Amino acid sequence: EDASKVLKHPHRWDYIEAEVDKDEYEIMLTWAEMIEIEKPKYDYAGLFGFFVPWNPQKNDRWYCSEIISFLAYRGKILKNYYQRISPRRLAKVLGGKLVSLG
Repeated sequence: EDASKVLKHPHRWDYIEAEVDKDEYEIMLTWAEMIEIEKPKYDYAGLFGFFVPWNPQKNDRWYCSEIISFLAYRGKILKNYYQRISPRRLAKVLGGKLVSLG
């Protein structure tokens, strides 16, 4: 479904397109569905890791760019999984053109 219909404020979101083959897509979709089934809590503590010198990240919680990094790694879009990655850095390592939904 079109993201602008799903997101409450599509004008706040950007995306980067990446090409994956069917097998990689299926792997990414399977992992995304497993994460959705688990419904892990949002890792607010992990976000503070960008502002403090220690890592308060929780292993059983995720934040947005961490999930995308994980799925991109599983889909072979990224060569490495970055557990601590900001949205800005994720956009940089993904490369490509940043496109606004709004």
